[in-house]
Amino acid sequence: MKITIDQKELKNSLRVIQGLNNDKGMAVLDHFILSSNGNNEIIATDLTTSIREGFEAVSVDDNGTIGIPRKKLYEIVNQLEGNVTLESADKNYITVRS
Repeated sequence: MKITIDQKELKNSLRVIQGLNNDKGMAVLDHFILSSNGNNEIIATDLTTSIREGFEAVSVDDNGTIGIPRKKLYEIVNQLEGNVTLESADKNYITVRS
């Protein structure tokens, strides 16, 4: 997957899912799903509440779906400016470029 998103657009979408709680102690709930398969969206849940947030991508070079730690990416995106490119390097890594 390779997708480019405006930093402000991505930051706003990530801000929406930051309020979800992980009081269940399950590590998977600290992640969200980024999907660029037709509809560009971020999906997150805390098992009680689910959020599906759409966003506009600048470009989608390769469709796909990937799970990303929501707090970590939010912290990184807050430090960036301009367009942000997210590219899955393999099944376990993602590259963030700005």
